[in-house]
Amino acid sequence: MSALRPSVPYLDGIRGIAAFLVFAHHFLLVFYTSTYTGVVAAGKLDAIDIMYGLSPFSVLTNGNFWVHVFFTLSGFVLSRKYIQSNEPELLVSGMHRRFIRLFIPVAVSLLLVYVLMMVHAFSNVKVASITGSEWWFSHMWQFDAPFSKLLNSLFYSTMFQGDSIFNTVLWTISFELYGSLFVFAFLLFTHSVGYRHILLLLVFIYFYYSNQSAYVSFVSGIYLAIIEKKRSIGTTPIRRDLALTILALTLLLGSYPSNGNKAGTVFEHLGHTLLDFAPWYHTVGAYLLVYIFVARPSFQVIPGMSVFTQLGKISFSLYLLHVPVIGSVGCATFLAVYKTVGYHIGALTAFISTTIVLIPLSILFTKYVDDKAVALSKMFYEMLKHRHLGQLSGRALQD
Repeated sequence: MSALRPSVPYLDGIRGIAAFLVFAHHFLLVFYTSTYTGVVAAGKLDAIDIMYGLSPFSVLTNGNFWVHVFFTLSGFVLSRKYIQSNEPELLVSGMHRRFIRLFIPVAVSLLLVYVLMMVHAFSNVKVASITGSEWWFSHMWQFDAPFSKLLNSLFYSTMFQGDSIFNTVLWTISFELYGSLFVFAFLLFTHSVGYRHILLLLVFIYFYYSNQSAYVSFVSGIYLAIIEKKRSIGTTPIRRDLALTILALTLLLGSYPSNGNKAGTVFEHLGHTLLDFAPWYHTVGAYLLVYIFVARPSFQVIPGMSVFTQLGKISFSLYLLHVPVIGSVGCATFLAVYKTVGYHIGALTAFISTTIVLIPLSILFTKYVDDKAVALSKMFYEMLKHRHLGQLSGRALQD
């Protein structure tokens, strides 16, 4: 059995950065919506916000790209420990635990949103009419029969269908669940198979031609874990100039507009052949981003910093909670001050107040909900394992 490699805090750091940038993405969608739409009439900063949205720097708040980073990290991290140890029980354990581990935090976040709806804590409709984000923000939390929809979301539609009616970020949860289970099942199925690379390639081709980019990211994560061990990536770092080139390419690919509107961006100058692959730019960029941090250890210093690794520890909670906090705390703050201090100072104040509430709330949510979900999932698996062993022992005594 090969020895397990030391923990990799920089991966937590990448996850934390990604979660915070998804939060920034949704905040800009509310208060500076033209950074996403490119609509001149909606501009708030003398076209600076539009210029930012059309530039490669927009990768910093391209939510779809950072979600693909999440998926790639999941495929990599969930398979990495098994790839290094070759212990199939890790896969069996993961398969049994994954639903509970994801469901409990998601369920509590749904209940929290429902309570906020019942006490009329959301001011999104009024804020959207001021900021010009009606096309997206004003529709949230505006539906009939919320309790029956809550029950449906809790017990079926969110986990299995990605229903995001209560929280827009929850569209990713079904992908995370199915993608995680795929990782465990594929590795378990190919545990004793010598041609795993070929099977992984076939799965990749299937997901590619069926246009399932989220699952391609999970496959990419598995592949990265395999080549990390096979080729000692990170032990022999890639050259700095090559790593910087890949990083630049990664950030360029990640800036491809999620709405598909290429007008005014560098992508409008690409030929039709390259643009045919545009829906996959975020998938490829996410893989390359994780790859260069694995392949160039000196790059791990920044995401490995304490501030980012601590952010990574609360990243799932932050991801689940940031939109409801924007819709309640952020919007209430903006409405309270913008007429006095002006639009931009009001938006900045809203961002600060949202962050001040979101970070401690995410810490508490992680401690009392997310960590408990992890512990309960472990208890559930141990209970099943002992019960199974007890049944086997009983049969052996009977024989």
